[in-house]
Amino acid sequence: MLRFGVLLIFVIFEFGFLVGAMLFAEAILQAIAWQEILLGNLLTAVAMGAFLWRRNPRIMKIIRP
Repeated sequence: MLRFGVLLIFVIFEFGFLVGAMLFAEAILQAIAWQEILLGNLLTAVAMGAFLWRRNPRIMKIIRP
């Protein structure tokens, strides 16, 4: 259940970021594609998760009961 919640929050934040970028930064979106933004955010989330996992190995015990 926790993994689904984390995934859902990630998807909601990604969607919110893309909508915000479409509304307030149209010039930037004309220069780069939305797929590049999505990929960049995904890579950043993976890097942050790896960093947190290495710093706090007990996280996996919380995520996988």
